Amino acid sequence: ELLAYLMNEAFEGRGIEESNESQSLMANLATVDEAAWREQVAEATRTIESIALHVGSCKVMYADHAFGSGELAWQSPAVQPWPDGEAPMPETLAWLSETHARLMEHVSRLSDEDLTAIRPANWGEQRETRWLLSMLLQHDAYHAGEVNHIGSLAVADRGGRSGRIERAPNLRAQGSPGAGGTSAGPTSSSFWLQPYPARRPAKEVLPVRQRRTGVTPLYSATLDQMYAHRYRRKSKRGRLVLTVVLVAGLLGGSAVWTNAFGAGDRFERLVERIELAVDPPPNRPTRKTITVTPRPVLGANPGKDTPPPAELAPAEESTDPEATASSKARSPRPSSPSPEPTPSPEPVRRAVDVDLLDNPEQMFTSQLTEKWCAPAGVQMTLAVLGLGDSSEEFQREIINRTDGFESWEDSHNGSWGPAAMADALAAYGADEYEIRAYQTRADALRDSAIAIKTTGKPVVLLAWRGAHTWVMTGYRANADPTIFGNATIKGAYILDPWYPRVSSIWGPSDPPGTFQDAAEMERNILAWKRPEGAYPDRDGKFIALVPTTPAEPGD
Repeated sequence: ELLAYLMNEAFEGRGIEESNESQSLMANLATVDEAAWREQVAEATRTIESIALHVGSCKVMYADHAFGSGELAWQSPAVQPWPDGEAPMPETLAWLSETHARLMEHVSRLSDEDLTAIRPANWGEQRETRWLLSMLLQHDAYHAGEVNHIGSLAVADRGGRSGRIERAPNLRAQGSPGAGGTSAGPTSSSFWLQPYPARRPAKEVLPVRQRRTGVTPLYSATLDQMYAHRYRRKSKRGRLVLTVVLVAGLLGGSAVWTNAFGAGDRFERLVERIELAVDPPPNRPTRKTITVTPRPVLGANPGKDTPPPAELAPAEESTDPEATASSKARSPRPSSPSPEPTPSPEPVRRAVDVDLLDNPEQMFTSQLTEKWCAPAGVQMTLAVLGLGDSSEEFQREIINRTDGFESWEDSHNGSWGPAAMADALAAYGADEYEIRAYQTRADALRDSAIAIKTTGKPVVLLAWRGAHTWVMTGYRANADPTIFGNATIKGAYILDPWYPRVSSIWGPSDPPGTFQDAAEMERNILAWKRPEGAYPDRDGKFIALVPTTPAEPGD
């Protein structure tokens, strides 16, 4: 009974009726008007409409797998009746209340002993019943805070420093009562929203360059239409702070908000685990990581120090008389000696300084949140290739396609890993990137430099043990690495999406196009090691996304 009560309170609790103060999901949705329902505010990755559809779909899937046949799939209309962008607000809110009521019918029949019974989760694991229901309770509270936050931003977008959003009319009549007899929404008509500072102006949008082949870059609204049939998980990146605000407030969590004794950091990690438990990444096949065999280190003079090919190497002289005679019998008559070929001039060994960009500032874009380094790196790579631009809008477009790229195999934390980045690049026309793993940093930098020189395209480096993304556009070396096998890469030209932030671990970031010398590369480019689990093809290796085909003429 206590669990059922708390679940109902998180979903549709009245709160303090005298002042109409409630933090429940339906109370926050009741403050939303038709204009805000589908409004895409700049600081949010999705709309309130998509949140309502997502929450209802999770309730349907959890109930079906834990208490029903377990046959429903995310793409089924029985799970999500409307696609994003087409869900009418009154009908969606009524459907959301109905999904909660059906779930609570199962909960109301449980005994105390049933709470520890093992049941299937919709992603295939077996969990205790109370654990599954606890996840749904926290999920409602999580998204209630998100709705409140997006509503506040919508008010700020309309020119108000703070706002009062009127409750949608007749919500009680439209909704269906949940378990325990509580209604779909609060009884009074409004809910205060706190003021938010005005957004900074959008960065100037650069024109998208086109290839001379006449192919139009794939940066268009049709990308979302391609994935309209899919269940859209949406990226959780950037939403964790909303839960910190919400739950810290519910718990009186000043220690969480101020990070006293590390409470804020621990709470954020808890929120991430909750998000992954409620909405795990799909477990589907993804791009493989290719382990690169270390290149042989040749001498200073490639012409003299390179061993001859095997077919030209002198054979060992035979001691078998019959074999020797047979060999002489088959030997052709000696011919007149041919003139010796003119030797090719030996390559000159000199230091090289290569950079694809003379305007790194124009190609640079900063990651919009602390979590979005990978999509920002993809965006900058596409901008260099002429397949995208440096606008905030383009970065958000890439983010909104996260569900189409992510997989558990690629990133156990969900969202973006190297394979997701390669898939995103391919989706916009750059399908020539491979995920490569190297035994040493020197091998990774040498191979990256060769790729830049031979293809004319940037390389994506995984920095900070796989936690961060750098875009490498050039290098300095003591010799041309495409000619001299023992050339040493002295450093690289980098676009760092973290700029202009300062990391408490890695220090301040550098402006776009900064040359990072050998010491900085050693400090930042570290072997892959992730805390969330094992990645057999990557652990202990240096990871990069490397282009494999040359740029077309005129790029």
